[in-house]
Amino acid sequence: MNHLAIDAATEVLSVALRVSSAGRGARLVAVRDLGLRHTQRLMPLVDRLLAEAEIEPASLDLVSCTRGPGSFTGLRIGMATAKGLAAAVAAKRPLATPPLVSVPTLDVMASRVPPATIVLPVIDGRKARFYAAIYESGHKLTDDLDVSAVELAELVRTSRADGAVVVTGPHGDLFLERLGDVAGGGTGSRTRYVLDPGFRSGWADALLDCAEVALARDGYDQIDLGPDYVRRSDAEIGRSAP
Repeated sequence: MNHLAIDAATEVLSVALRVSSAGRGARLVAVRDLGLRHTQRLMPLVDRLLAEAEIEPASLDLVSCTRGPGSFTGLRIGMATAKGLAAAVAAKRPLATPPLVSVPTLDVMASRVPPATIVLPVIDGRKARFYAAIYESGHKLTDDLDVSAVELAELVRTSRADGAVVVTGPHGDLFLERLGDVAGGGTGSRTRYVLDPGFRSGWADALLDCAEVALARDGYDQIDLGPDYVRRSDAEIGRSAP
């Protein structure tokens, strides 16, 4: 399967490509941790990987992206790009359905951490809050959350088994810093948090595997499926205010 994966959900932009042609079983990965400049950087990364693999966009069998939560702008750019590529593939080949699969961002982040008692992927949601979810041995214990550091630590405390909690995601260090500030230099509990050494290394590589599992289980995305922001935007809140 020729599979292109795009993660533009945070400022750590990554693209990965798996090709099925003879002798090209390896994955190609590009990561840029340079802030939210995805409109300028995403398509050049896609073009570079396709050129390196010596395949045309129409040769793609699957395009995948992270669905959220994350940066509203980043999610829109990532999903719009993935949808556009998948639609072009469907028109060129032709296919009845664009070969697109999106996967929840936090699921992808958690999947890359080796099995641990508790895995906690976190994304800075601004306003002193985090997007996060709690996973135990690969099983998701919560919905995608929009919580403060203290609220998240309390949820971990009430759900955890014995062992360390592995914190990952692009803002794992910020979560631990915020939690330490509130608790006066410690976490305020007996929970032992361990920061994943690769917490900012990009997740498109892991998305390749997650999307193929999702494809086998659920098929392609519905054409009208959009990003899952978890939280309403400030504009939406403003429009609904009395």
